Amino acid sequence: MEPKIIAAGVLPICWRTGRALLSKRHPHVEYGDTWASWGGKFEDGIDSDPIACAKREFWEETRIDAPHHPLQEPVHVYEDDRVTYYTFIAFFDHEPEADIVTEGGIAAAQWFPLDSFPEPLMPEFQEMMDAEMEKIKKMLKEIQEENGE
Repeated sequence: MEPKIIAAGVLPICWRTGRALLSKRHPHVEYGDTWASWGGKFEDGIDSDPIACAKREFWEETRIDAPHHPLQEPVHVYEDDRVTYYTFIAFFDHEPEADIVTEGGIAAAQWFPLDSFPEPLMPEFQEMMDAEMEKIKKMLKEIQEENGE
């Protein structure tokens, strides 16, 4: 039996606009032509914990280093027989442009309102959004109120 994969990712949200930056996967990769958050596998010797993995993967895939509110606890942990995947929310003050790295299987990046995500979503991402949308909206409202919006 293969060891379980540990992976982590980031769902970037601009707290001013209420929009999230999604990635569209290339047609030739697993779950091709679906939309999801950003992330990938934990790398031994590089990543110290899931937050470090999520930050590294997000930067590698987007080259975004704009300031954001620090990642905290994962908003969701997806687990099945093959993977444990941690999703973190990163709140940005503006919508930075992604300089996507297509070698990683990403075909496109676009900002979408939380209530108007494109279809199809990657199945695990859809499951996370179904389970956590209200929690994410509450987090968004709290950060907007903290910043006088």
